[in-house]
Amino acid sequence: MGVLVRFDFAELPVRGALVRLDQAWLDWWQRLGLDGVERAMLGEATAALPLLAANLKFRGRMNLQMQGGAHLSLLVAQIDHQLQLRSMLQTTEGPVPGAWAQAVAGAQCAVLVDPESGMDRYQAIVEAGGASLAADIEGYFAQSEQLATRVWLASDEAVATGLLVQRLPGDSDDTDGFETVAMLADTLADGELLATEPDALLHRLFSTVGLRQHDTRDVTLTCRCSRERIGTLLLSLGEEDVEALLAEQGRVEAACEFCGRAYVYEADDARALFVAAQAEPPSQTKH
Repeated sequence: MGVLVRFDFAELPVRGALVRLDQAWLDWWQRLGLDGVERAMLGEATAALPLLAANLKFRGRMNLQMQGGAHLSLLVAQIDHQLQLRSMLQTTEGPVPGAWAQAVAGAQCAVLVDPESGMDRYQAIVEAGGASLAADIEGYFAQSEQLATRVWLASDEAVATGLLVQRLPGDSDDTDGFETVAMLADTLADGELLATEPDALLHRLFSTVGLRQHDTRDVTLTCRCSRERIGTLLLSLGEEDVEALLAEQGRVEAACEFCGRAYVYEADDARALFVAAQAEPPSQTKH
């Protein structure tokens, strides 16, 4: 479990959010078997998405996705309106450079907002490769939402955490308040974001400028995979391809790309999926 704290200021047109994931993050990266640079990259992306989703006011999901480039095949973090979060990372063969700009060089960064109903999906794509993931996210807000935003991210083996401050929409003429808050946040010492609990950190940074803390919400690192979803995936492959896998391997094995959980379908189980699908009346077919 982690926490997301939203805040603003009594007399400054600025809002913000702070996220901290500790034991949940430790369990997550150990399950994925990551370490070193790859763990650090995924940790920052995992912490970043609750900050982006802090002010969503509808039911649905948000994705942060980077892909392409010499070293990064795919980096995805997903969160829903209940702050259920998951993330995954795939890199190309060979060592990944420690510098963010080199690690993601040539990749694109996409942010997708996907409401459950009643609203259109929204996607913004910006070039990745700034000095840090935080810098790339700041570029997303500047380009796609025209909102002055600063982001600080950090992760290690025990904690993934982040801080965001942002000028309120509609207050584009008032820059002094945002610059004051950003300057105070820039006083974060090395390691302080990782080492300090949210309430203490916010008080230390902003208590002199009318800090107002709002709701503290739980953030859950969990996967939405299930045997039913994997079965749907096998149906989408088609009976011919599944039979080819059975002929080659004797069964079908699939692992979730997010959490690594393995699902095994013996031959009879795999074939039963198609028998059930063919027997289901058209009017009851799930889409």
